[in-house]
Amino acid sequence: LTQGALITLNTESGDILAYVGGGDYSRSSFDRVQALRQPGSAFKLFPFLAALRGGVKPEDPISCAPLAYVAGCSHGAGSPGGSATVSDGLALSENVVALRLAERAGLGEVVKLARRLGISTPMEADYNTMLGGRETYLYEMARAYAVVANGGRSVPMHGVSRIYDL
Repeated sequence: LTQGALITLNTESGDILAYVGGGDYSRSSFDRVQALRQPGSAFKLFPFLAALRGGVKPEDPISCAPLAYVAGCSHGAGSPGGSATVSDGLALSENVVALRLAERAGLGEVVKLARRLGISTPMEADYNTMLGGRETYLYEMARAYAVVANGGRSVPMHGVSRIYDL
């Protein structure tokens, strides 16, 4: 890979600790932190959180059977025709588990939760969104994850904490 992006936050203060918008500014000044990109499996946080809010427990079994165009569990959680716990489904990023939980919580509820956590980009209540196929901003994903890491409390994200004037 020749380009990438990274943003890390102090979840308690909102301080931006590291910000990398690309791999080599002399080759490309395009800032990937502020660019629309597919979040992929990072978006699965939202279906899992919505299901937990709806009463699903981490130890609950979820079917690993294929669903629509999505194969059964394929990353090691459960067995393709069996089941996996919610915890294992999240830890092993199982698509079918994320989709079944999104259906249980309601796809619209997942979108609402993502909005509450700071995702502002267009989202449809569909499987593509639940699996991270719709574009969003990396900084919005970082902010949403920071809310979760901070026990549900949001703090303003900022890169400058103080300006000194001589």
